[in-house]
Amino acid sequence: MGSSYRKIYVDKGKYIFSYQFKFLKNIIKKDKTFTSVGMKEYLDKFVVYNIISDLEEQYGDSACLVWLEDVDSVAFQFPEDGKIVEELAKVGYEFPELDEDYW
Repeated sequence: MGSSYRKIYVDKGKYIFSYQFKFLKNIIKKDKTFTSVGMKEYLDKFVVYNIISDLEEQYGDSACLVWLEDVDSVAFQFPEDGKIVEELAKVGYEFPELDEDYW
């Protein structure tokens, strides 16, 4: 694995890859209105994405990608009582009630 896939730990059990850090650095450099709140949101998205990707790679059926037409975006879908929610809770991420319209 190349240096782009080097893990940068942001907290216990939470990491981003060096390519994600470079992406974030480029946004900060270009967007003068970027705030620490925006940076935390990006970091959280990267961390969650990496955890879900790791578990999907390990277990194969723990999540799937879905297209959300109303917002033209891709999202992960996974069971509320599965491995992903359990692992995310271990590093401090909890989810509010899910919107049934999406599932």
